[in-house]
Amino acid sequence: MKKEIQKAFKNKKVRKAFIKDLIDVLKNYSSVLDDEVKVREAMGKISKHFDLDWTNQNIREYMGDSLIAFTQFFTDSDKKRYFITINNKHIKISDASFVLWIKDNSPETDNQK
Repeated sequence: MKKEIQKAFKNKKVRKAFIKDLIDVLKNYSSVLDDEVKVREAMGKISKHFDLDWTNQNIREYMGDSLIAFTQFFTDSDKKRYFITINNKHIKISDASFVLWIKDNSPETDNQK
């Protein structure tokens, strides 16, 4: 993914559009975990710049009634898997090659074994 990002960001128009959307997400970051709709909107603003397709796999983490983290899995045009995680400390975009896909199509990480 690093190569794809570097290549895309050489284009000033692409770079400016991504930065604009990222600033918008960060500006409202303190409320992004208020509900799943806001998290999905933030992820949509980020993922569109990488041409990622949404899958139906996600992990939602709650503490009581409060959403504390949301991970959404994506695929690219080559069917390579990626994920975006948003929690109260960071946004992480990464290759999901370490994720095992079990029979029911739910993601399982090495930590869940």
